[in-house]
Amino acid sequence: MGELQNVEIEQQQVHQKTWFKRHCPTFAAGAAAVAGSMAITQSANAALAATILEAVTGEITAIGNSQEAIYGLLVIVLIGFLIWRYSKRTVNSG
Repeated sequence: MGELQNVEIEQQQVHQKTWFKRHCPTFAAGAAAVAGSMAITQSANAALAATILEAVTGEITAIGNSQEAIYGLLVIVLIGFLIWRYSKRTVNSG
């Protein structure tokens, strides 16, 4: 057999990895590191959340107690004003 005529020989291209395939192992390692740190952070956040909720509950109780004191003071001032007004009316009419 002689040489082929009117035939182009094409070389097979060397396969090159895409950007994603080259960097995917790096992403997997980074994701594992982030997942591990998030697991540690969640346990720390649970303890912190309990502390914060305890503090907030104490503050709400304090606000409730101070509201009772404010309402009591408001009632005393209102009763004092009504007594003063009633006494002024009786003094002027007599």
